[in-house]
This record gives sequence, C-alpha cells and structure tokens, in this order.
Amino acid sequence: MFSSAAENRNRLRLVYFDLFYETMRCSARAYTTPAIVAKLKGGQPAAEQKLADLGEKFFHLVSKNEDLQPEVKEKIKDLLDKTPAMKKRFDELAAATPTPPKS
Repeated sequence: MFSSAAENRNRLRLVYFDLFYETMRCSARAYTTPAIVAKLKGGQPAAEQKLADLGEKFFHLVSKNEDLQPEVKEKIKDLLDKTPAMKKRFDELAAATPTPPKS
C-alpha cells in the first residue's frame, strides 16, 4: 500500500532531523579537536565562534520544529552539555526568546 504524501514528508523530516544532528555533531567534534583548531585560520577564537554558530543552529532547529523527535532533542542536549561555547549561545538565544502564553 502506498503512503500518502503527508506521511512520506513526515517520515523524511524525521530522517532529516537525525542527519542534521549528526552533521552538526561532526562539525562540533572538528572544532574541539586541537589538531584541527591549530590549522584553522583565526585559531581558537575562530573555533569558538564556529561552535557558537552551531549552538545557534541547534536553537533554531529545536525552537522551530515541534515534531523534533525526543531522541534527537536528548542527543542535542547531551552535545550542548559537552560543548560550552555551543551551550552558551543556545542558552543566550533561549533566554532572549519570549515564551508564548499558555492557553
């Protein structure tokens, strides 16, 4: 039996979220690896900025996608806890974003 277009789209979104996380995780690993940071133009400050940018991307992913799987949210939280520059930027954006009133 064929799935509807909406079901297919939802399934693809879940795969996308997982792949997005893995891509950002690999980037974070690169920017926290001393051998790679040493070769980066701008050195450690540039790596810290790149990590902050990744934290911002995670914030937008989490805040704009209500259908983000709990497993991916947990993996993001774990990665943020291990990467202070990412967590700092994520938390700054979370604090600056007003929460919608509950109905």
